[in-house]
Amino acid sequence: MQFTQAELISPSDKVVPLSKQRIAESRQQQTRKSVPTSASVPVEQHAAMIVHEMRSPLCVILNVLEACQKMPLNQLEQTRLLMAVEEAERLKRMTDQILAYAHASHSSMLLRQDVRLVDLIHEVIQLSADLTIAASRQIVFVPMICDGVCNDISNDICNSTVKGDRDKLKQVFLNLLVNACEAVHPGEVITIQVQVTPRINQISMQIRNGGTPIPPDLIAALGHYPVTTKSSGHGLGLMIVREIIAAHAGTVEIQSSKQQGTTVCVRLPLAQTVSEQ
Repeated sequence: MQFTQAELISPSDKVVPLSKQRIAESRQQQTRKSVPTSASVPVEQHAAMIVHEMRSPLCVILNVLEACQKMPLNQLEQTRLLMAVEEAERLKRMTDQILAYAHASHSSMLLRQDVRLVDLIHEVIQLSADLTIAASRQIVFVPMICDGVCNDISNDICNSTVKGDRDKLKQVFLNLLVNACEAVHPGEVITIQVQVTPRINQISMQIRNGGTPIPPDLIAALGHYPVTTKSSGHGLGLMIVREIIAAHAGTVEIQSSKQQGTTVCVRLPLAQTVSEQ
């Protein structure tokens, strides 16, 4: 069937001729209004939508596998089932991190409050004490530096705050601390230092560890692409770190050498010092 012309009833009840061109233009306009194009939807949002759809069947798979573990199975069947459960749980962790990465890039979703960085780092160190990987390492929080001069932690100028999401920042520092612990052997030292530079309205936190240095070409990719120096892992953790810090108008810098070890420096805008409160 072929149409050469259509008619439209106007509000005044008059018949208005509608050409094929006008029909096509009308359809195109309607499509543009109702269907978002790929260019208008961020990649992170695409990923979040896909992962969200994956989570429901994945939860069903995990529930069924866990139910199967209660069944009477021989040794080989138990081994294979355990392998399936571990891989399904690993996939769930990956999907959770992809969602976290997608959400981390939206600064509008962050809570904004004054966060005293020193207190937050102390909390992270205490939390890490319950982690096996961190409990066997020596974590040292050294005196802070303010404009190049060493200061006691009680010094007002060094008790500065940042404006941000406390939980997200805690996630960042805990992730970086665990990464540092995983890079060294038990008994080795992890150093944490805070530096405040009021003249440029900046506060920074450095985590330094020894261990094998990171190749320069890999440093450039860390946090920007899903790459990792670990034998197991997918590199999404550092990508989430970068996105959260970027949403706080901050930066993440990584330096690594055989002589100095590896240092991750997080820089954030300074909100105010205690003396200004």
